[in-house]
Amino acid sequence: MPDKAHPRIGFRARSRSVPPNIPAAVQRATSLLLAKRSAAVAQVPEWEGWRQAAHDARLEGISHLDEYIKIVQARVQSAGGNFHLARDSAQACALVVEIARAGGVRTVVKSKSMATEEIGLNHALEEAGIASFETDVGEFIIQMAGVGPSHILGPTLHMTKEDIAELFTRKLGIDAPPDPRALTDIARSALRERFLSAEMGISGANFVVAETGTVVLVTNEGNGRLCTTLPDIHIAVAGIDKIIPDWNSLAALLRVLPRNATGQKLSTYTSFITGPRRSEGEEGAREFHLILLDNGRSRIRSDPAASETLLCIRCAACLNICPVYNHVGGHAYGGAYSGPIGAILSPQLLGTNIAGDLPFASSLCGACTDVCPVKIPIPSILLHLRHRIAEGQVAERPSVPFRVRLMASLASIGLSSPWLYHTGAFLIRLGQRPFQHGDRLTALPPPLNRWTNVRPFPAFRGGFQKWWHTRRSARSQTFSKSQNLESSLPARETASQPANLSLAAMDRLIQEVNLVAGHAQHITLQEIDAALATLVAVGGIKKAALWQTDYITRLALADRLRKLGVNIIPATADKRALAEADLGITEVDFALPESGTLGLLSSPDRSRSISVLPRAHLAVVRPQALRPDLQQVFQEAKNEGYLVFITGPSRTSDIESVPTLGAHGPEALYVWAMD
Repeated sequence: MPDKAHPRIGFRARSRSVPPNIPAAVQRATSLLLAKRSAAVAQVPEWEGWRQAAHDARLEGISHLDEYIKIVQARVQSAGGNFHLARDSAQACALVVEIARAGGVRTVVKSKSMATEEIGLNHALEEAGIASFETDVGEFIIQMAGVGPSHILGPTLHMTKEDIAELFTRKLGIDAPPDPRALTDIARSALRERFLSAEMGISGANFVVAETGTVVLVTNEGNGRLCTTLPDIHIAVAGIDKIIPDWNSLAALLRVLPRNATGQKLSTYTSFITGPRRSEGEEGAREFHLILLDNGRSRIRSDPAASETLLCIRCAACLNICPVYNHVGGHAYGGAYSGPIGAILSPQLLGTNIAGDLPFASSLCGACTDVCPVKIPIPSILLHLRHRIAEGQVAERPSVPFRVRLMASLASIGLSSPWLYHTGAFLIRLGQRPFQHGDRLTALPPPLNRWTNVRPFPAFRGGFQKWWHTRRSARSQTFSKSQNLESSLPARETASQPANLSLAAMDRLIQEVNLVAGHAQHITLQEIDAALATLVAVGGIKKAALWQTDYITRLALADRLRKLGVNIIPATADKRALAEADLGITEVDFALPESGTLGLLSSPDRSRSISVLPRAHLAVVRPQALRPDLQQVFQEAKNEGYLVFITGPSRTSDIESVPTLGAHGPEALYVWAMD
């Protein structure tokens, strides 16, 4: 039976046929993510200071939320957008359906969003007769499979490439090979027409900046940019807890989010959207709606002992390090949010009568708090929720069956006596044999079937002491390897770089672009023809589209390309014509040497899609574009309607955690640093 989310409460029926390879797949993926995070954090000696700054920024927003909601409303409306406040999931879904019907929408493309997963938006759109397509590679796969995400960042983290190949073969009617590159290309091809034909794009929001009403999207694939650029209508659905005070707060949070989530200094694409497009000649949605979702968040905020739950920025590091999550996977949590954050958030959103078992799905080891970039005291909140359940609040008292209470009492007696413990361990090894298949127990009798309904149980092999000695030995080896890794890392970065925007800064930019799989080099005016010829030959460039800025015009790049046999698509052409381009050429408005990040604005002569639709992107950087840090860029650009940061080519790791370039945006990024 498909593991479908309830359209109103966001809680799923637990699947009864979970493959036994899930724990291994989950642990492999989370180990990779943790290693990347550790390497990134090791580069920052001021990491604890950064965490504190991020914590303070989030706490300020939550502490004065009522005030900031009013400011967001005023700023969104002054920018030409529409503001909505939804009290619960039903109202939020109804608002989206109403907007879609008013706009004559038949097809919706969605960027990855935990808020829309929480409210069951896809089901609401389906019931209204509106086709809704998830476009994140991982979300596309699980939507096709009819299950929910197993991880906040990696929805398909539990699936192997063979699982995905079999799914594509069965659902798409093609012979899909079990190869991440080929499977990513299949997803890209299947979704490209959806992007071009959809009348509405729906996104979430990593942050909403109250100061200007700006929605901030942090992604890697490029689908978020396509969902918010190509359709005529853009709806952003975000929890009220995503509001932050200002752009200084945003700078503090963007320093920790990508590093803690994926080990990147900045994610590939960070989009800053303030209202709809500002002129008819500009690309982007002509109609913008921000739906702020309460859905129980005000209730959480009113509880002093649990309000810091709302500080979460969805980096998922707590899932990666959690021993419980790594052994049960995400679907065992039953809702949109899994892992330690799910264990404290879901019971408060849904009520402990629905999710009251989740606060007990923790060893209270505290590892989640140690890695949390905003310092959420998760163990303290877990204990608080356990106390609430134990006290039995009238409105949400869970019903604990007698057999469960009896088993817990017997276990307490057995674990307190060494003699009983060892005798019980021997009897368990004998008693498990009728249910054992290999090293797994697949169908235990009640009440233990509450576990095996979700996933197979590992066969009992000899008791805790034997397991602990084996585990401690393995952890010692891992620690030794991590010490060797840290000693091999390059020199640590400093929290602030000197504002020396000279040739050295341009060299640093080139170095960082190349580190994130780009192709950057210094170019003089005399070298342009040779560099273009090489790019055209290597990239198989037949068609190109260019920005119409004064500098690109002065470089005569269009004429030079024509001499090489390249057809030039006008920048004012429609999106389908621009989608045929092999190469998009843009100028860079801002560049951050520290991370290799390119900042692009939007205007009639600065097409948004030219940097995301073609297979290759060439960005021309002049020294005037260099900036020392995020704060400087934000100071200059915060009143612009649109800004995008590009840090490397489009990428995904949703298929067996294998990095694959060109998920939805360009698979090749060329950067010319002009002397």
